[in-house]
Formats: sequence, structure tokens, C-alpha cells
Amino acid sequence: MALVGGGGAGNTAGSNPTGTGTSLNYIGNHAYGYSGEVTVNDNETTLLDFTLGANQYFIGKVQFNYYGTTNQDSQHNIKINGELVQRYNTAAPSTYTEPDGTIPIIFAGGDRVQLTSKNITDSGNITVIVSIVGRVYA
Repeated sequence: MALVGGGGAGNTAGSNPTGTGTSLNYIGNHAYGYSGEVTVNDNETTLLDFTLGANQYFIGKVQFNYYGTTNQDSQHNIKINGELVQRYNTAAPSTYTEPDGTIPIIFAGGDRVQLTSKNITDSGNITVIVSIVGRVYA
């Protein structure tokens, strides 16, 4: 079965609601990506994985969220061309009282972007989600 978005985590066609997957989606000059709910453990797991077209750049925001009722903390990473450019940790939802922040970001043409998460407390499963929204310029 083909992968939705062409890479990254196993979001196989038909297994997720419309609008979720691992790729960047385009509407005119705007772009977005929604991972949907992804279960992660203490291994870094890819939520979104895409490459921008060579003749464009992207200005937007990334927002990671972790939800549940456990006392596990999560770590979220933004990688460009395999290099870590931003890391964001989220405290356990049972103790976390403020909404997760957004991270402003710019990606250049040809950049391979990977948004990943993992449980940094133990090896248990947690549920995370990421969204990216912004504008694409040629």
C-alpha cells in the first residue's frame, strides 16, 4: 500500500482522515502539514518528512503538542537536511498548564524537513501531534 505524503512514518493510504500525513500540502501560495495522532516511545519518530521545491521558500510556524494523562515528558525536533535546528520539550500533560507554543521557521528551496518526537521520560508510549502552516514564495 502506498504511503501518503511519500515518506516518513507509516501513514498508509486510507488509514488517516483527510488532511493528515507526512507531507507538506499546498493551497495556492499557502502550505500546511498535519501529522495526526502519532504514538511514540523513547525512539525518535518522524511525524512529518518533506522536501521543498528547488525554486521556493517557506515562512511559517510549527506547533508540537503532546496530550495524555501520564507523567511523561516529550521532546520535539526540527531538522533541516539532517541537522537539528530547533528542539522543544513539553512537560507531562498532567502538570503542564499552558498551551504549547509555536515556533517561527523559514525553510529554503530544496530543504528536506523532518519533524520528530520522542518520549524522554521512559520507554512507554505517548501520543503526539504536529502541525505546520505558512506561506510559500517562489
